[in-house]
Amino acid sequence: MYRYLDLISATLRHSLMPHLLIASGLLLLLPAVFGIAALDAQAAAVPLELGLSFLGVILFSPILQPEQEAGVWAAVASRSTPYPAVCLLRALLSLLLTAALSGGIVLLMRGNACAVGIGHWFGAVSNAVFLGGLGLLSAATGGNIAVGYMVPICYYALNLMGDFGRFSLFSMMQGGGDNKLLLFGLGTAALAAAVGLRQYLQRR
Repeated sequence: MYRYLDLISATLRHSLMPHLLIASGLLLLLPAVFGIAALDAQAAAVPLELGLSFLGVILFSPILQPEQEAGVWAAVASRSTPYPAVCLLRALLSLLLTAALSGGIVLLMRGNACAVGIGHWFGAVSNAVFLGGLGLLSAATGGNIAVGYMVPICYYALNLMGDFGRFSLFSMMQGGGDNKLLLFGLGTAALAAAVGLRQYLQRR
């Protein structure tokens, strides 16, 4: 138990904290950019889907970043804790932070008379997990964290220009949202695939 607590502490201090600060800054901008008072259910989805989706890019894409240096990978590989477990712990931490930050915004909106509920919260988290999984898998495939940022941002931009149907990030803004469970599942699968691929490539 203590070694996992040490891993959580090290992740927060050495790799995740700068990204958490960026994510917090993004949330502070939402009220100024979109306005979050007295919105109906469809209008309330606008700041959540347009803004909170980036939490995944910010908090999930860097999960594999510490091992990009050969020396760091050698140190991680020599630990008694399996590498997939280390990445899973980082992913869970990123998911908890994403859920907490999204929940904070939803509660703030609810306090400002917006018609938001748990569906809005889950929709925002699902978008973040999907983009985060896409970014992490791209980073693992390309071996470069920059690719992990570019691919989900491009997908986000393409969603703004066209209808992606069941894979749309902005379905709640359009009066839907029944695809969010699919996005969450795909994002989770992409996260797992990224960790497996990274471990395979590092051991070759």
